[in-house]
Amino acid sequence: PYSDRDAELTAKLAMLDTGYFDDDLMKTYFYNILGREDSTLEEVVSAYLGLSSYKEPVLLDLQKLADSSDIDGSPRAKLLASIALAEFGDESLAEDLFKDVMEEYSKEEDDKIYFDVEDTTGKTSKELTGLALAVSAKLEYFEQGDKMFDYLYNSEDVWTLVNFEKLIYLMNRNIME
Repeated sequence: PYSDRDAELTAKLAMLDTGYFDDDLMKTYFYNILGREDSTLEEVVSAYLGLSSYKEPVLLDLQKLADSSDIDGSPRAKLLASIALAEFGDESLAEDLFKDVMEEYSKEEDDKIYFDVEDTTGKTSKELTGLALAVSAKLEYFEQGDKMFDYLYNSEDVWTLVNFEKLIYLMNRNIME
């Protein structure tokens, strides 16, 4: 299978820290996104997320973006920024963004938490639930995370890729405690 360049997917791969990819090339890819004038908001935030995995010195730029009105109205960008901020250790701002998105877009039913946004395919809702799952792992919000994981695990949608988010959650969730 082939696809176009995908900043978000590449950032998620960087978070897994598998050692199978060329870290220098990935960092260059992320910095190139930041240097392009035509990069979308989600691409820029994904680049910051990828660079946060390598502890590159972009925290101040990310904080500036997260505090700006540019990110308002984009739950995906807020969740990506929240993961990156948590990765850098700015849990306060990461929590603020996470809570904003959870309050506005999440639903809880039958001991499951999921996102309900305008999208007839359900794809965006599951993707946002997956991103929120990754944030909950980084912020150690395991009660909420377990409910989102349960929702995603029991979902019958085979077309929406949330396996990376589930893996990130499990890597950060010590289930043997």
